[in-house]
Amino acid sequence: MLNKKYSIETIFDITEKLYFEIRKNEEFYNKFFKRYDISKLIEVQKETIAHLLGYKSNVTEIDLVEKHKHLNIKEEDWNTFVKIVIKVLNDFKLEQKEIDFVLGKFSHFKDQIITA
Repeated sequence: MLNKKYSIETIFDITEKLYFEIRKNEEFYNKFFKRYDISKLIEVQKETIAHLLGYKSNVTEIDLVEKHKHLNIKEEDWNTFVKIVIKVLNDFKLEQKEIDFVLGKFSHFKDQIITA
């Protein structure tokens, strides 16, 4: 859906902006991202998000439960993430149906990410 309207570079820009906004949320950032090399994480997430949204990429399947279980992510953490995603997508002026599409794709993985 998005790949007919937005270039993969736009998706990469959205991903970078997402992590910029995550860094601005100090509590959320410190809880989940502070101990990681954020620049490396952004590069991985660019490909992962592009793959998730239907763009060509070389992403292999990832065990999200294994990757997230040590983080003890709760429902309210997920909700914070979703709010940040919505802000970023609105900043890029995506239409509501496009925002709903992205959130729908992310929500498929919610049960694998919320571990607490």
